[in-house]
Amino acid sequence: MTEGKAARWYVVQVFSRAAEAELAKRRFGIFVPALAEKVVSRGRLVIRHTPIVPGYVFVFFWETDANWIRVMTTPAVERIIGWVTDEQIDRLRWEESCEQVDVEVRREHALKVVRSARRRPGRLKRKRGKIKRCGKANGAA
Repeated sequence: MTEGKAARWYVVQVFSRAAEAELAKRRFGIFVPALAEKVVSRGRLVIRHTPIVPGYVFVFFWETDANWIRVMTTPAVERIIGWVTDEQIDRLRWEESCEQVDVEVRREHALKVVRSARRRPGRLKRKRGKIKRCGKANGAA
């Protein structure tokens, strides 16, 4: 635990699904809302999980510069959009497990959550493979 910092869910934009495995390998909690579809492939019934919002992963971590840099330096991570509340994540998890909710309603709600992400004051941007700080750091005047 870090004093004065909060653990939050962050919306991370990724290039490929390989980033999910890499973030899990780096011991971050991740959540990828997905739909389970039954598909017949080569004569067999297969359950395929497709992400509701492709290109985005929800990552849980403490807001420290070290964790921020660890996420940003993960291969296939494009940028960190911002953070969302626990209630929004709980609602996404409920919709993911509820089969009565229409697929398009789930997708639209998940996109609303992604769009509602709040920005960090001194966020990091990746430019040509390097990370640089943009804006003022937290608490700095």
